[in-house]
Amino acid sequence: MSLESRMPRKRFFDPKSKADMAVVKKFMKNMQWGIDCCPFYLEYPYKSIPAMIKDKIVYNIVGVKL
Repeated sequence: MSLESRMPRKRFFDPKSKADMAVVKKFMKNMQWGIDCCPFYLEYPYKSIPAMIKDKIVYNIVGVKL
């Protein structure tokens, strides 16, 4: 079994996704991603995933497209 098959695949964060928001809520409550690590890609121009997530959530609420 390869290492790649053991690691969960990363995905782009979608603030409209209930599953993605549940992961973020768990992260914010515990301040850690857990055993599986962060499931999201870090997108340009962000330097941290939490900052990227916060921006995407705010832009989604305000109605601004990135």
